[in-house]
Amino acid sequence: MRVLVTGTRGKSSVVRIITDLLGLIGVKALGRVTGVVPREIGSGGTREIRRLCPPSVEEMRWWADRLPRGSWAVMENSAVSPDLQGLGARWLKPSLVVLTSAGVDHQEEWADMDPLEVLMLGVPEGVPLVVPSELAEASRILRGKLRRPGEVFGVRDLQDLPGRGPLGFHRRRNLSLAVGALDALGVKVPVDLLLSYSPPDDLWDFRVLKGDGYCLAFAFTANDVESTQGLFESLGWEPGDTAVWYNHRGDRPKRLRWFCDWIRRMGFKDPVFTGGSRVKVLNPPVPGRWVHLRSPADGLNMVRSLGRVFGCGNVVGVPLELVGLIGGEGDARR
Repeated sequence: MRVLVTGTRGKSSVVRIITDLLGLIGVKALGRVTGVVPREIGSGGTREIRRLCPPSVEEMRWWADRLPRGSWAVMENSAVSPDLQGLGARWLKPSLVVLTSAGVDHQEEWADMDPLEVLMLGVPEGVPLVVPSELAEASRILRGKLRRPGEVFGVRDLQDLPGRGPLGFHRRRNLSLAVGALDALGVKVPVDLLLSYSPPDDLWDFRVLKGDGYCLAFAFTANDVESTQGLFESLGWEPGDTAVWYNHRGDRPKRLRWFCDWIRRMGFKDPVFTGGSRVKVLNPPVPGRWVHLRSPADGLNMVRSLGRVFGCGNVVGVPLELVGLIGGEGDARR
């Protein structure tokens, strides 16, 4: 069986959960995630995929070609451009596609296109599709519009089970989609396993990092304003008592503009922007100040000076290195 996972948020988490659940019920499977760091996941653990060149969709072909014949495999669709969405399915030949979400993202490549319509370009004709229940009807309509008919399974979020603590929204959503995908493939996850199961954490997942003189809510991987807003609200923090750290990527100018509007509306006490040019006059105008960080230690010192900090925008750069410096301590929340 082969499963392709697509969407604007949650792809890596769903790949990890499906692969993990299969292993726990005795089915050997391999998973590939792109996320922050490209990795292969299997019963033998997790291995980083070392790249000798910049990221490319060809990595999906390379990985799919290496799979043992007849093996279970779960792969994240790492294509971004609309005209490349179908390549993952062409190379993996999936038995099922899981669509995790369809929020606003990749504005530089997608412009004003409907995110769901872009993602549906990666769903082949006749291949069953698993989606969150609220996307089921629109997905059916789009499959017809694109002349790629096939079954659509709408998955409702799992309820909290007696005997286990509540899951946060994103963990609940990702676990629900993983269980729904396996159910669509005829694989039942035992209830007693779900009672004790905790979705695997990733080092770069949303969490609050606390230590000697710092408190940082690490939300850099959310990428879009809607998800970021939800993560901030889950903390119960007041914007006026919280500094915000936005880490910029030069190839994501539209994301910067969207987040600047959000930061203005929220009224954070001290907006700080990093990842820009060392020459401050070359940086775009923002509702705050640009700070040049030379190292993750600089980032940690900045966080200490700001008090309680909410970090968002883009993980590449100092935020990614900062987690390695801190060592992944902190409470994971979703």
